[in-house]
Amino acid sequence: VHALMACADAVQQDNLKVAEALVKQIRLLAASQAGAMRKVATFFAEALAQRIYGLRPPESPLDSSLSDILQMHFYEACPYLKFAHFTANQAILEAFAGKSRVHVIDFSMKQGLQWPALMQALALRPGGPPAFRLTGIGPPQPDNTDPLQQVGWKLAQLAETIHIEFEYRGFVANSLADLEPYMLDVRPGDVEAVAVNSVFELHPLLARPGAIDKVLAT
Repeated sequence: VHALMACADAVQQDNLKVAEALVKQIRLLAASQAGAMRKVATFFAEALAQRIYGLRPPESPLDSSLSDILQMHFYEACPYLKFAHFTANQAILEAFAGKSRVHVIDFSMKQGLQWPALMQALALRPGGPPAFRLTGIGPPQPDNTDPLQQVGWKLAQLAETIHIEFEYRGFVANSLADLEPYMLDVRPGDVEAVAVNSVFELHPLLARPGAIDKVLAT
């Protein structure tokens, strides 16, 4: 999973040297797997290789959202990411028990696939749902589109349907290490409970000395 997402990010950023090395690594890892995981990894490795070696035309929609498309298909085809989201949501629900106002900061927003299930669980909470605030962070897009706002709009529609007071803010960051505390608008603990969610986002910071400590301090 780490290698697939890292390779997709490298392709999206036109870092083809790194992407090519990662594709080779993915193929080796896929050969050691069995069953569905092997098929999924092989499929995505071939899709990435086609993009790297120019077998797709430049006007292909994959140019602007390759990473998002890969993640959507991976999410549907493989249970590992769904399980990560499920366990994270369960921990968040337990932390938010009895709280009237809650705030989730998502370092890996992407398509927001994790949050409809949490929102529906909050809506069914005995005593009624809390006010739910979501801050989504994502990387800039090569074509300057703003998918984070599209995700927020869809989640706002869901919130209206299930009668949850909802507030959303999405913003772009080149790296999590660029975040500053004021950007997250964290309110005092007696006002709202806060949970920070990060799925496969901290490991790229290992190459930057002190970056992980800075993010955790934020």
